[in-house]
Amino acid sequence: MPASERPRRRWDLVLSIALLAYGLLTIFGGLTQYTDIPSIIDQAYEAQGIGEFTSTELASTVGVVIVIVHTLLYVITALVTVRLLQARRLAFYVPLIGGALAITVAIALILMLMLSDPAFNAYVGSVS
Repeated sequence: MPASERPRRRWDLVLSIALLAYGLLTIFGGLTQYTDIPSIIDQAYEAQGIGEFTSTELASTVGVVIVIVHTLLYVITALVTVRLLQARRLAFYVPLIGGALAITVAIALILMLMLSDPAFNAYVGSVS
């Protein structure tokens, strides 16, 4: 069925645009957070009594990687969403998937960062 014959779903259009806008705000907010990962993890360590975070150079690199991956995922998500909306197909799920992928990448990289930190490993060793 040609795109012109498909019904336009206004709720899908509104929801898709709202999710894309939220994703864009999240990227801008993440710029400051992810580029300052060492101090954020150090604060979390201090609150939990783990010790001092020492992998600061690696953390800065991981922060930049997270920002780049989030930006690329957002661009791909926005392009696919716009194409689906132009074809009058459901599109709201694309920003949801893009957001889930972005969160998964961030969590995996931060976990990798923490697991490579000697202070965290010493804390885990002392607890077990």
